[in-house]
Amino acid sequence: MQSISNKKLPYRSDIDGLRAIAVLAVIAYHCFPLRFKGGFVGVDVFFVISGFLISSIIYNELESGSFSIIEFYIRRIRRIYPALFLVLAAVCVAGWFILLPSSFVLLGRQIVGGSTFSANFVMWWQTGYFSPDARTQPLLHLWSLGVEEQYYLIFPLICIAFYRARLRWTLPAAFLVIAVVSMALNVAFVTRHSSATFFLPYARLWELFVGAGLSLCLHRNLQPAWEGHLLDRGRTAIGFLGLGLLAVSIFGINQGDSFPGWWALLPTMGTALAIAAGHSSWCNRHILSCKPAVFVGLISYPLYL
Repeated sequence: MQSISNKKLPYRSDIDGLRAIAVLAVIAYHCFPLRFKGGFVGVDVFFVISGFLISSIIYNELESGSFSIIEFYIRRIRRIYPALFLVLAAVCVAGWFILLPSSFVLLGRQIVGGSTFSANFVMWWQTGYFSPDARTQPLLHLWSLGVEEQYYLIFPLICIAFYRARLRWTLPAAFLVIAVVSMALNVAFVTRHSSATFFLPYARLWELFVGAGLSLCLHRNLQPAWEGHLLDRGRTAIGFLGLGLLAVSIFGINQGDSFPGWWALLPTMGTALAIAAGHSSWCNRHILSCKPAVFVGLISYPLYL
């Protein structure tokens, strides 16, 4: 088995293309909800991508012995906070002039939640994502940042524990167990506790762990097997299947469905297949890696904010 530390994480422009699909889907849903009924699944695409990329970085650094959890969190703060604080400050100023005092108090709680990466809990207490008053919540979208950052709090600790115990070879099994339990809780509670299942990490972690597991498999020398035994047409078919599942999700799923539930498998598996197809897939090279898609993907975080 080749050491992960010997392999640099290559830049993949097609993943930026997936980011573009994710952010444009969310924006389209909020602007044209009747046409892009399932555009909110763009967040699920982000979850898989984040699980894949961040996990890859952590694997590399753990293998090389250079991983520092403090530096990891510092990098996250530098990456997330500048644009986030700008948005929070602008919304706070606008809210002071526009909102009634009672609404401004609620906004203040959302700002605190957004700045402490607990916005998903705040939104769960205040409103549902599909409730009528959700349209009046300017920071509703920050719930997904909360889920991601909560994942970043526990995932490095899991990896460190397994590496120090010299059980890193069992990580795939551990990821599978976590993903299965999270998915089972998601399906079990989505009908009775729809808001909690939508916002809270217990029902969303499986999507991030799908990305983490995919990253682990590709890094543990399974990529050469793909390259040697799958023809270009096979990889292209996998890429198109992934994009097809994303298209079905964006245009087929709607807020009346019990989401996430089983429906979340469509965007999650679609994203995983598109990533697994690799940059050599025709659709990844020519569709996801086209310059407009890559440009939007590169600015997807501030655009999402």
